[in-house]
Amino acid sequence: MPIKRSSVVGTISGVVVLGGVVAFTVGLPHLTGDEAAATSTSADRPAVADVLPESLLGNRLVRIAKVNQSVGDEIEKYGASTLSHVFGADTAVARYVSPDGQVQFSITVSDAGGGLFLQNGPPSPRQITESQGFVVRTRQVDGVPCSELFAAQPAADGGKAPDPTKGAPVQVQCQTEVDGRAFNGYGVGGISAEQTVQALDESIALDRS
Repeated sequence: MPIKRSSVVGTISGVVVLGGVVAFTVGLPHLTGDEAAATSTSADRPAVADVLPESLLGNRLVRIAKVNQSVGDEIEKYGASTLSHVFGADTAVARYVSPDGQVQFSITVSDAGGGLFLQNGPPSPRQITESQGFVVRTRQVDGVPCSELFAAQPAADGGKAPDPTKGAPVQVQCQTEVDGRAFNGYGVGGISAEQTVQALDESIALDRS
């Protein structure tokens, strides 16, 4: 299944990029002291940084550091350091990009555990959000909670507007928890929820190895 390009530009794209950062910080509980220690990595479990693949989906996504090492290393270290400090638990971040640069994707793994997953706040009725130019679809994909953001499409010549969920999402984020460890995938540029869950499965496989 190819990764589709998104045709959405402008203000929606700007909001989307910021939304991914906020969503992950809201989605994980704040742990300190004994709670954080209780969810720390066990001696026989790989460290969070060791379960982040160098590439995903058959090399359709590669670590940004492979394209630009200084930039890739900087943004990954900053994300990991910031989230580890905020949640008081080991957290690692990997940033990926497609060869054409259209798709950007992140996997964040944290020993802070999971929690309530709210990508853009609680879902609203479609007729309300569609009038504001976007549609949010929240669903499970292979048992993993995901949220997708689509750009609403105008009706042609007064007819019925096309269903935006039939195309590629502007933004997608999925999050699951495995034995107290959170795995969060976030992408923009046309990656689907199904591909996001597949990418998370590749990280989870390393965690179980």
